Amino acid sequence: MSVDQGTSLPQMAQNVTSQVSEGAEQAKQNLLEQGRQQMDDRTTTAGEQLSGFADVARKVASQLREEGNEPHAKAADTVAQKVEQVGGYLKDADSHKMLRDLEDFGRRQPAALAAGGVVLGLLAARFLKASSAQRSLGSTSPSTGFTSWSQQAPDTGLDGMADQDDSYATPAGTPAGYPSSVGQTTRDPLRG
Repeated sequence: MSVDQGTSLPQMAQNVTSQVSEGAEQAKQNLLEQGRQQMDDRTTTAGEQLSGFADVARKVASQLREEGNEPHAKAADTVAQKVEQVGGYLKDADSHKMLRDLEDFGRRQPAALAAGGVVLGLLAARFLKASSAQRSLGSTSPSTGFTSWSQQAPDTGLDGMADQDDSYATPAGTPAGYPSSVGQTTRDPLRG
């Protein structure tokens, strides 16, 4: 942008600011649309998979009827029907409809929505904890890939520390993978 005689510096700054704001808003809208499209694609795929699962449940129900097991066949039919309903909803609904439905449900059943949020939070925390533990227990080495924690450090017993009271501790210096003698303990030089 060149400086005109009639354009002041504050006007130029305001023009640049408005152009940056418009560009940021456009980028935000593009990202939101991509996210919606991806969510629509994934829910459609999930709906198709659930419909396939419902077909399998119906076949199981048919087989159970042939074997004379009517109560279990009815249960399988009920499962198939509910799974088919959810699958159809996921296939047909777009992200806007799902969000509206979730909002409506939250207004009608706020406690259930809060409980669902807590359950999802706990599941997410459990998942993150498990993936964090896997990352911290393994380290990468170029030649062998991931090495487990047990191969990196000797087993120090049930409490994670080798001490006089730990009869299952592996003596210091024992190579990983070799069994330790039962009842053999190591002395911690810091504890005396």
